[in-house]
This record gives sequence, structure tokens and C-alpha cells, in this order.
Amino acid sequence: WETSIAPSLRMVLPVRRFYLNAEGGLEFLKYYDIDEDDTTDWFVGAAVGADFPGGLSFKVADRQEDVYLPATQEFGAGEDFTQNNLTATVAYAVSASLRLELFGLRKTFTYDISDDRDRVESSGRAVLYWKFRPEISALFEGSYEAFNYDSNTAQDNSSTEVVLGVTWEFTTKSTGFAKAGYQWKSYDAQD
Repeated sequence: WETSIAPSLRMVLPVRRFYLNAEGGLEFLKYYDIDEDDTTDWFVGAAVGADFPGGLSFKVADRQEDVYLPATQEFGAGEDFTQNNLTATVAYAVSASLRLELFGLRKTFTYDISDDRDRVESSGRAVLYWKFRPEISALFEGSYEAFNYDSNTAQDNSSTEVVLGVTWEFTTKSTGFAKAGYQWKSYDAQD
């Protein structure tokens, strides 16, 4: 049994086409039987974006959080780490039936003790949507992801993925997608 209390605050400031979001919060987690797993985590974040006439929009967001790894966890037990997520998204409606989205993400992990787990995860994704019916779109997606460790460089790796799929929105409350593709993954050290 556990009790979780997670107060948070979000502020949204729309200014014409632009908007600014700011958020922050805490999470207190109390276990009834395992006191060493009790945690206090926090996060802060902000985002700015805009929607322009003609179908162009963008969003840039950053979120910093502090996480405690429970003492009963197999790896890194009882350790704190910080994670920073920086994201950027650009979307453009080429026409009424064709839309392009570009997405970039950079995650930085910094551990208090386990320096060999410090790393930067970078990824990029491009998705082309073709709406061939009012509620159904086909999609073509390509993505790349790279893991770069500060000291444990034998774990450095990257992957590339190509996907075809379909998305649908039958009602404003009913959406879904299905996709399939192929992924290549390689490690810098091939041991």
C-alpha cells in the first residue's frame, strides 16, 4: 500500500498566435511497509509555441525533473538522478490533405553516484501524413535515435527506423493508429 500526493501548478498565457506554458510540481510517495522507498520528486518545465496562418506551427519545450530510484530497485537503488528533456516540434500543412511534422528530442541524464549511467539521448523524427478520407490518414515515418554515454562508451548506440501506418479519427473522442516498419540498431563497440 502506498499514498501519493502530487500537487502541481500550470500557467498558460495565450498572446495572439503565441502561447507560453509554465509548470512545476512535487510528488510525495509514502509506502506503508518499506520506508526506504519513500520518495520526494519534483519537476519544472516551460514551453513556447505559435500557430501561424497557412498551416505552420512550432513548439519548443524544456522540462527538468529530479527522480529518486527506490531502494528495492535492482540497478541504482536509493540513488537520485536528474533528467532534462528538451523538445522541438515543427508542423506544416502543405495542403488540405498533406501535413509534415518534424520532432527533435534531447534527454540528458545525470546520476548522483552512478557516473557510468550519465548519458545524452538524442532523437529526431519526421512524419508525413496524407489524408485520403476525412477521418483517415496514411503516414510515412522515419526516425533516428542515438545514445551517448559520458564514460560507459561501450554502450553508445544508435538506431534508425522506417514505418508505414494509418491513423483514424472517427469522432473527437475516438482516435487510433496502427503502424509497422523496420528498425536497424548498432553499437559503437561491437564486443
